[in-house]
Amino acid sequence: MSQFGPFALLIPILSIVGFFATLIWIAYVVLETVRTRHRTRLTSELQAKLLERITSVNELAAFLNTDAGAQFLKRLQVESVGPYDRMLRAMQAGIVLVILGAALFVWGWFSFLPDVPASVATALYGLATIFLALGVGFFVSAALSWRLSKQIGLIDGERGRDTHQSMPTA
Repeated sequence: MSQFGPFALLIPILSIVGFFATLIWIAYVVLETVRTRHRTRLTSELQAKLLERITSVNELAAFLNTDAGAQFLKRLQVESVGPYDRMLRAMQAGIVLVILGAALFVWGWFSFLPDVPASVATALYGLATIFLALGVGFFVSAALSWRLSKQIGLIDGERGRDTHQSMPTA
């Protein structure tokens, strides 16, 4: 048996699966980006043509007072990510990284056989420490952001929601 013991057969299988999963993910991201860009371009062209038909301020005001005008203005607004959302993302990243780091530590403690080189174990523990430290850093960042945001009034203390949901574009 090789130096990896019973896991020696899993390494090539997981490598192949990981390689193809990465290729599929890259293809998905590229296609989704192209699709979003195309949709955005078509929407922009439609909005530009609609605005070209409006010749006076009175026509614009009349249009904006209709349901279609309200939808038009709603589509022009860009959703901003508020402090609550950023803190939640930091907490999510922290949870994932802490669990990953802890899992690597546990795996290293319970799965290595005596014939595994010390350099492999050291590398695994180093990687686990980095993930754990990053996760704790995200937790601390989210906690400090929460406290600071409450102190300066960016978030409502009772609900923890953003005070501003969206910002209109220029």
